[in-house]
Amino acid sequence: MKPIRNEKGYALLFVMLLVVLFTIMGMGLFTMNMNAAKQFSMKEKQVGARHQAEMGVLHYKAELAETVKLNPRKVNLSCADLTKAVSGTSEDGKSRYVVNTTDVQCSLTNGDFSISVISKGDYLDREDKIKAKLYVKNKRGNTLNSGEIPKPIDYDDTLKIVNSSGIFMNGVYRQTENSLQVMGEVRGETGNSSGGNDILIQRNLYVDKDIYFQNHGCLVVRGDLVVLEGINVGNKVYIFVYGDIYFNSYTYSSSNSRLFVSGNEYVNGVKVTKKFAKVPSGSKYSYNGGECTLSSPKPGVLTPIWDFNGETEVDYFVN
Repeated sequence: MKPIRNEKGYALLFVMLLVVLFTIMGMGLFTMNMNAAKQFSMKEKQVGARHQAEMGVLHYKAELAETVKLNPRKVNLSCADLTKAVSGTSEDGKSRYVVNTTDVQCSLTNGDFSISVISKGDYLDREDKIKAKLYVKNKRGNTLNSGEIPKPIDYDDTLKIVNSSGIFMNGVYRQTENSLQVMGEVRGETGNSSGGNDILIQRNLYVDKDIYFQNHGCLVVRGDLVVLEGINVGNKVYIFVYGDIYFNSYTYSSSNSRLFVSGNEYVNGVKVTKKFAKVPSGSKYSYNGGECTLSSPKPGVLTPIWDFNGETEVDYFVN
């Protein structure tokens, strides 16, 4: 009996096996490509959403910097000034960011502002959030540095400026503005037993050179007295300073003259041990031959120096 050698069926089977194999491999590659495309799309959305959230923080920082720039010395700067809502949308409408006022927390501690912001970013159907902490600081604090002499801009004041030296004539002078700056020296007209100067400065007096009163004068400063040079007085000259005094020397030619200072005393900007008595209480100060009309304290408020340097703490893991 002859063996059967017909192998035509094996070729068909082999081809079918190859077709099945390539089909399985193709489906696997197709599935892998689909998964990769989905992952890429998800990653693109994630990156896009985070980018939008970062844009929200940058927008808020720009608004905050502009607010500080416009109000560098605002005395009553508050969290209401620093709490803002910002938003933006891309031209194609696929992405946007938003910072709502409800997502801004502001506090004032030791004179500095701390602002916590949550920015939401959307890209297509993906959302991401970023939490950022920003700081607005008062570079000055509540006092001047040692050796620093205050200037009118350092106070929250209305100011009258005399662009040269000034002479106070005998009689009554009442300052209408809060403070007075004399960009030169201050002189008092020579008085006599029938009267002299009776001067009341509502808040601060700034003198760019020296002060000189010969006799019979009263100078009442309800705030600070700032004299860049010296104070020179003759007979029966009485100066009352309810706030602080800044000067480099005090010279008197008669023991009948007095300088009273209720606040601190600074020589060339450096605080020194108190030497002068406080301003007496009451509405009048009587001396042999006359009297001075007193008032009450009205100290100026040092203006802050607000600074925002862009310092930011970012938390990317926000639920």
